Parts: sequence; structure tokens; C-alpha cells
Amino acid sequence: MSRICKVKTDKVPGVTHLDNTARIQTVNKKFNPDFYDLINEFYKVTGIPMLLNTSFNCREPIVETPQQAFKTFKKTDLDILVINGKVLRKW
Repeated sequence: MSRICKVKTDKVPGVTHLDNTARIQTVNKKFNPDFYDLINEFYKVTGIPMLLNTSFNCREPIVETPQQAFKTFKKTDLDILVINGKVLRKW
């Protein structure tokens, strides 16, 4: 579920828009247990219960398929791409 919320802390400045809001998406363990568990493990390590989705941010059209994601990944400075549990690294 997507929501627009007021930001209450400066712990994650990358999510804060100029109007001091963030566009968040919530994750439900019942409907997406793997992603929920990933976020929960990140929270245990960092104390921050969220991940930032950059949407590639590389002046490319929206990526809609794994093939498009891989093509975009190859020509950007991204280091790691994860698709359906598979981890691709450039190094």
C-alpha cells in the first residue's frame, strides 16, 4: 500500500521530499514474506525499519521486466541487482 506521510526524523534524509513528506509503501508479511523478512533483518542490523527504493534513478524509462532491469543495470553505476532472489554483481 502506498501512502504520503510527514517525516518525523532525519535518520533517512534520502526519503524526505522538500515538503517534509515521504512516499512510503508498506509491506505485509502475509502477502510478501521474503521482502518483509529482508526489511526486518535490515532493521535488526541498522535500527532503521525501511529500505529505500531508488527505482534505478538513471534517466531511463520505468523498468517493467527483468530483461529491462538487467539491460539498465549493465549501463549504470549500480553494483548489485537482485531479481527474484538472484543476486547479480558487477565485481
